[in-house]
Amino acid sequence: MVGAILLAGLVVGVSGALAPSPVEAMQADATSVTSTAAVGLGGADCYTTATGAPFVPGTDVQPCTPPPSGPAPSPTLPAPGPPAGERPGPGNTGPAAGTVFTEHKGDLVISTAGQIVDSVLVRGAIRVTAPGVTIRNSLVTGRAGLVRGQPLIYAGLGSSAGLRIENTEIAPTDANWVVNGIYGYGFTVDRVDIHRVVDAVHIFGDDVVVKRSWFHDHYHGPDPGQPDKVTHDDSIQIQNGRNIRIVGNAMSGAYNAALQVTQGTGVVADLTFSDNWVAGGQCSLNIAEGNWPAIEGLTITGNTLGESRFTCPLLMTPETLARSVVEKNVWEVSKTAIHLTCRAPGKPNWRC
Repeated sequence: MVGAILLAGLVVGVSGALAPSPVEAMQADATSVTSTAAVGLGGADCYTTATGAPFVPGTDVQPCTPPPSGPAPSPTLPAPGPPAGERPGPGNTGPAAGTVFTEHKGDLVISTAGQIVDSVLVRGAIRVTAPGVTIRNSLVTGRAGLVRGQPLIYAGLGSSAGLRIENTEIAPTDANWVVNGIYGYGFTVDRVDIHRVVDAVHIFGDDVVVKRSWFHDHYHGPDPGQPDKVTHDDSIQIQNGRNIRIVGNAMSGAYNAALQVTQGTGVVADLTFSDNWVAGGQCSLNIAEGNWPAIEGLTITGNTLGESRFTCPLLMTPETLARSVVEKNVWEVSKTAIHLTCRAPGKPNWRC
């Protein structure tokens, strides 16, 4: 089918850029169009991917012959995700092989409640400002000129509760130290493939589900904004938030951590991290308290861990460990139980 953005009351930014701000509203100097019918953006331009493998700029998305004009197409049904217990990867995340995309050039502002974005190749960044939005079967490649705090999908204004991102691939054409994947809260990420970014998912609020997704091959390189001048790339970073579920994902290739909890802007509580496949980072799972109390309601169970740079699968304080459920986490090769590393101010890390 032709890729389309579907739903009555469509409001889409068709040109311009998102202003640089990680938390405040990203304003778009964009001309908008409003329609009460399904709209295919990009006119006669359409693109397709034939392999289902991760996007490689300039190679995997090819022009196609657009179907003749006619009635608005029906939405594409999401491809099935990995069955329970099956590791996410190139065959069961992202758009299905052969998906035909309609191209949207520039940033996309989604400001109508309940809007469905289906099978669109977005050559820009997306900002979601309305509740109940669904983005599915799509490919988001960004654009040149993004700045720090300008992720490829932003849902952090408090107005986008219920956002669903399904069977979508996020992979910037212009990968560099400022480009991140999804920022915000109040969303569900399901069967999504994210790579070539610094942080794949960055959470700073409540009610987030990340499941059956694949985060890999992060961008790691010079970053003038960091004290050590290199990127601190994570598969998932959590600054604050409650009711967060991270289940059944595969994460690898991050230099800093697969899961980094900072409590950098507030309390993290009621966090479940279960049945994931994890590798990489200095410590693969790094649970820090920042300037806030020990984390309450933390569950880390049933995960399979590969090697990390410091042979440190899980790092946390004894205070948080005493309040947590941590069990049935094993090394990928030996299937034996992993060890935990504890930390405290003024003390070297030790096995706890």
